[in-house]
Amino acid sequence: MKKWNLMAWETPVEGKEIECSIQDAETYEFKQARVILSHSHNELPEGDELRIYNAGGAPGTLLFNEPWFVKIVEIEEEDVPEVKVVPQKLSLGRMRGSMLETLIKQREEGEKNKSGQGD
Repeated sequence: MKKWNLMAWETPVEGKEIECSIQDAETYEFKQARVILSHSHNELPEGDELRIYNAGGAPGTLLFNEPWFVKIVEIEEEDVPEVKVVPQKLSLGRMRGSMLETLIKQREEGEKNKSGQGD
């Protein structure tokens, strides 16, 4: 059984599908999801454990002492932008310990490029 956390200002709606942000209790990742909540495991036997924290109280304050249960209907996928690495030339100050090695490589690459362009 997976464990989830939910921050709430008041008692959540039970037995109906709602959209909310839940937190994976192991990884602390927040997921936007459509869920069904219940305070009784009998009413939601296939549900995961849910701890409901008081959004308006001190950090770590539970809204309910007993765990609730959550059935995740759907987790919305995030649009993650693609990250590309842009190569940068290092300044001499940043090369420090590998300065000589780096300068030799740059000279060799420059010589290869010059010989390749003349063909």
